[in-house]
Amino acid sequence: MFESAALGRACSNKEFEEKAPQLRMRLFNAQLQCIERKIPVLITVAGLVGSGRGAIINLLSEWMDSKHVQNHVFWLVTDEEKARPWPWRFWRQLPAAGQTAVFYDGWYGEAMRQRCCKDVGENEFTASMHRWQALESGLAESGMAIIKLWLHLNKKDHARALKERQENRALVHFSPSDKKIAADYDGMVSAASRAIMLTDRDNAPWSIIDAADPNFRNLSVVKAIIAGIERTIAAHDARAARLQRDEEDRDFRAVVEAVHLIEAVLAGAVQIAEGDVRQLEPAADDLQHLHELREDQNFVAAFHHVEDHILESLELAGGQAPGGEAGHVHLEQARVATDLAKLEQRVEDGHLALGHALAFDVGQHLIAELP
Repeated sequence: MFESAALGRACSNKEFEEKAPQLRMRLFNAQLQCIERKIPVLITVAGLVGSGRGAIINLLSEWMDSKHVQNHVFWLVTDEEKARPWPWRFWRQLPAAGQTAVFYDGWYGEAMRQRCCKDVGENEFTASMHRWQALESGLAESGMAIIKLWLHLNKKDHARALKERQENRALVHFSPSDKKIAADYDGMVSAASRAIMLTDRDNAPWSIIDAADPNFRNLSVVKAIIAGIERTIAAHDARAARLQRDEEDRDFRAVVEAVHLIEAVLAGAVQIAEGDVRQLEPAADDLQHLHELREDQNFVAAFHHVEDHILESLELAGGQAPGGEAGHVHLEQARVATDLAKLEQRVEDGHLALGHALAFDVGQHLIAELP
């Protein structure tokens, strides 16, 4: 798994200075798009001792808009955390909408260290990885961008980095567990390999970085983060477009239903005006349905005016019909039918604004013909 990340690849200072400004701007723009779309970003920086995890976190704080970045290191468990489920210490640090959280080792670090030190068995470790993978899947489905980085070193480079850390004890934090884990290179690599294999998914993939050379490591990390954010933005935009199409389809169906209701209401108005009082109740029901539809969808303001005028005409016709003398209404039915057909065609073609205007025109024309 780590063969391609243990080649000790390097990047010269000149090449780094040429590429860094462009990548830095791309990273900043990617973060800005997440802020605009309210996409939370979770970056986990894990790796071997001496691979430069702290340097990467410092780099991200420098290259990104630090007002929207929170770094979290999970060391000793506090009394407050002991009184709660183990994942609680991570849950409470998850990024809000548009924010970025950078986890030092994240929820993988402790599990890997325990497995390396043989404090947990294979089954318990596997179960733990499945739980974290399920959590990540849920977060990704909710729209969070999840970027996981493993900074790798080959055995020779790891030994060199470990020696440098031991020579700078006054500057570098070095716990007893770090010594034990650092001494067991193969055990830590085996635990990391198993964890990555169990939790690498399309919506939360791992990026394995060759961390031997700082310049190469830094550029590779930024590229991986940009790719992860862009992947999430593309999925977010596709989801938004799909929801927009669904909303337009609902509006389309509602407009078509409203058109048919208008036809039914107007037909009832004509029959009522001609003296058929029995049509008053179903026409009123259709009118009420149309009113509810307009209120629910809030999309055809013109229908409101048509509705009010039709209601007045229905009340007037209903009041005149029992008088014994039937009202006579002369409607240009051919023109009405043509206008309604045009209205439906406009709606079916997706021209909702034109359909609204034509609906108002049809309604005004019919209202003018009512007594």
